[in-house]
Amino acid sequence: MDLEKIPYQFIYTDLTVKNLQRDLKLIKIGPFKIKEPYVKSLEKLISKMIEERRKLKETMRKHNIRIEQGEVEHDIVVYRIYMNGKMKEMRINKYVLKNKVREKMLQLM
Repeated sequence: MDLEKIPYQFIYTDLTVKNLQRDLKLIKIGPFKIKEPYVKSLEKLISKMIEERRKLKETMRKHNIRIEQGEVEHDIVVYRIYMNGKMKEMRINKYVLKNKVREKMLQLM
């Protein structure tokens, strides 16, 4: 596994989990007449993504990789990645993050 890609994968996976959890809350309080199939489907997806995130976090711990979210500058989210004793700033456009989360969700289905 390419260690340089792990922080990106973790960020996208974490955001996907948060997005799915928010969607689940909206479905639970939404005007759906039959909610159970949607709730069960989302809960399965969330569980699968949480497991993926856990594995990524374990890999990060093993390789001493740490991520901190920094400030948001207009449409850019800044992350600080600590790896191999060095700090690297990742600047990711919000729309890129949104598209990566959408891709990840589509891959799950």
